[in-house]
Amino acid sequence: MVAVDLRFLSEMEGKKEECLSSFSIYTAELLDEFKRRKLTDNFVLLVPRHAKKLAQKRFSGFRNICVECAFTVVVKRILKKLGLKSLPFICTIERFCMKCILKWNTVTTRSQIAFVWMPVFTPEHRCIDDYEAVLTVHDLMIWMNNRENADNLSSLKHFKKGILEGKKIVAVSSFTANKVLEEFHISAEKVVTIPEPVSVGTMRMPALNDEIRRAIDKGFILSVNGFGCHKNTITLLKAFRSVSDKIDLSLVCIGAWAEADYFRMLQDYCKEKEIEKRVLFLKGIPNEEKNYFLCHAHLFVTTSLKEGFGRGPVEAAICGIPVISSKSDSLFEATQGLVHYYEDPNDERVLAEIIMDVLNNPDSAEELQAISNELSDCYDVGKCADQFLDIFGIRNVQNY
Repeated sequence: MVAVDLRFLSEMEGKKEECLSSFSIYTAELLDEFKRRKLTDNFVLLVPRHAKKLAQKRFSGFRNICVECAFTVVVKRILKKLGLKSLPFICTIERFCMKCILKWNTVTTRSQIAFVWMPVFTPEHRCIDDYEAVLTVHDLMIWMNNRENADNLSSLKHFKKGILEGKKIVAVSSFTANKVLEEFHISAEKVVTIPEPVSVGTMRMPALNDEIRRAIDKGFILSVNGFGCHKNTITLLKAFRSVSDKIDLSLVCIGAWAEADYFRMLQDYCKEKEIEKRVLFLKGIPNEEKNYFLCHAHLFVTTSLKEGFGRGPVEAAICGIPVISSKSDSLFEATQGLVHYYEDPNDERVLAEIIMDVLNNPDSAEELQAISNELSDCYDVGKCADQFLDIFGIRNVQNY
């Protein structure tokens, strides 16, 4: 049995009972495929207390274990309200409780856990003690940004320990795989590249308030990214402002998360430049609603500075939407060199020129369909699932 560690699911996702982040959607696509192949008995899901209902609803058919005791949850909430980090003794109690839960839970006594798969492994997500692990590394941003920060030495130490001791390290791109090898000097045989499976499922018309209706009626340029500094949404806003008098389209920016100060700066910029009625920000909307925007956009733009994979532009291209992307980190690799690019991700002038060029000289329907077909095949969930099942040692059922 493989235990799937879902402790990365956020409290917002648990509250809304929706998979919202790219990490969660990635994991859900693979679990859906394992379920489709009737392999649910080979997996058990380890879920945090705040995501119990989400796991039961979204991943029905899988057995799950809540790996948080009520005591540690309450104490962590108190510490959070006081502005304090979890104290070392709380972490110790939490690990001890988790070990007891896994050892004595009736789900696992019938079939022993062979190892734990962590679909999201960053310095924020610590390995479970005493279990061999398969670790999916999406990027090394937190590691790279905090190596010199003494306050984070403990989490960085455990992250490195996990990388060195893990059974297998799965990187979502060759770019990320090479970064792992450069940083940790581990054997290349231990690292395997399995890209994120990408498909766009059912879509649902969003609730039509006045802002959304205005954006949909006019037509829109779309960006799907979190609202943080490294996503570089400000460059897109500057480029959009410079072309806003030449086009009738709105700009829709969707994100599953936001850094408060950066998000406020984006809103202030729109007000200052008097484009706030042309720009729509949406946070944490259901995946089906996001898919609606993906399928109806006139153009998709990503200005990201750092990516371990880059799901948004791939999703848009699969939907047959023209895409403009920076070449930062893994984005050129993820999109297979098939879309429109600009070199300096901070150059709003060049971006504005490319936006106008793509809108005035659109790709043909045949070209967009060819790109969609190639990326759909490249990121087919079945192919990705096959590679994971090989690592897990689970017999690959061919007649699914």
